[in-house]
Amino acid sequence: MPYGKRSSLLITAIGGVGLLVGCGSSGGNKPLESQTFYNTQRPAQSLGGPVDRPGPALYDDVKVDLLEKEKAEAARRGGQGSGIAPVVAENVKPPSEQSTSHGTPTTTQAASTAPATTTPSGQYMTIGGVVAEVNGTPIYADRVLNQVEKDLAAKARDLDARQFRQYALQKLTEAREYCISNELEFAAAQRNLDEKDRQLADKLTTAWRQRKITEAGGSLELARRMAAADGLNFEDQVQEQYRIYMTQIYYTKRVLPRIQITAQDMRDYYRTHKESEFTQHDQVRFRLIKIDPAAVGGREAAIAKVKEAQDKAARGFDFAELAKGYSTDANLARSGGEVGWIQKGSFKLEKVEKAAFELQPGEVSRDFIEEEGAFYIVKVEERKVGHVQPFEDPAVQDRIYSTLRSQQFRSLREQVIQQLTANAIIRKNNDLLQTVVEMAMQRYPQWAAAGNA
Repeated sequence: MPYGKRSSLLITAIGGVGLLVGCGSSGGNKPLESQTFYNTQRPAQSLGGPVDRPGPALYDDVKVDLLEKEKAEAARRGGQGSGIAPVVAENVKPPSEQSTSHGTPTTTQAASTAPATTTPSGQYMTIGGVVAEVNGTPIYADRVLNQVEKDLAAKARDLDARQFRQYALQKLTEAREYCISNELEFAAAQRNLDEKDRQLADKLTTAWRQRKITEAGGSLELARRMAAADGLNFEDQVQEQYRIYMTQIYYTKRVLPRIQITAQDMRDYYRTHKESEFTQHDQVRFRLIKIDPAAVGGREAAIAKVKEAQDKAARGFDFAELAKGYSTDANLARSGGEVGWIQKGSFKLEKVEKAAFELQPGEVSRDFIEEEGAFYIVKVEERKVGHVQPFEDPAVQDRIYSTLRSQQFRSLREQVIQQLTANAIIRKNNDLLQTVVEMAMQRYPQWAAAGNA
């Protein structure tokens, strides 16, 4: 596989392992009509040694892959041109100096006991609530809650208040750890990427922002309203996307060159997983009538009903309708006897499965099947003949390569995060995290009621 193609695939892999999805701690509200996205300047540092730099060809390939992907997506959605707005070079203030939309400087608030308040839209928030600090950079309570809000809303439908509180604490704790890792990665990207990298992240973010505006009919205001309808701030979304691109570029340059997958690695994986992943076993889709003697007055009555149903099936009666009328199993009666696709060796009733795999599509079992105290009639609807995908199949090799690549990336990423964590000053505010749990509990009745509506 060409090296350039491999690098572009790895970009996709990076995006698929959860890099920086909404965990930024810089929530500046400054309008973006006339600015690009802040590149906080810090002295270049290495983390435990020089940053690995791939050769020019790899870096150019990565840059082109990222840009072309955004251009193609923007063109597809917008219909005209690439949708990439020009980047305006100007002095952009770091987050601590940015202003709100009203021109008031944004300040960092100490947060340990900030109360929860309700916004006009019914959303709860804490004023300056900091659940953790990473090298002096705050991670705010609402950011952590936003990470798991949809999950909590869905889970509230199935849990009582006590169970929900425990679940919320677990998920919010996990979300805080996730955000801490993301902050460490973004800070590392800021320290180690050069101006060329930052310009690339700017261009990709500008393209993403323009695409969102295009999706909103070309209106920035509508894009903001669409984000607000989901409880989000459009400008914050753009800033988060910038963080995502910066971190992806950082890993592209620092980690991707270290991924090594040999032909022997791929063959070993195929040999180990041939049966479970690359073998398609015989399958059959069939309908089933079950008659339980206990439900029809005894064994003799059950046999009489089985023979009656078989006789009607042989005379051309619709088997699905027969299943609805004769089956004593409520689920089979309701579905017209539909069992679905069954792989050989996977059905719990061995005699029924054996009979099904001996029949051809359209055939009905001639003799009734007695198993586990009940009687069954089988009709096969479709069959699929199994086969083994050979290692030489390009699709098989691409699949193996992608799997091994993702495994190596996750392992290397964990090593990077461990190193960053060891060298960082991290403070966690568990009291404030409990406040976030209370914020979730305030919304629990609303979420639970929505699930029962």
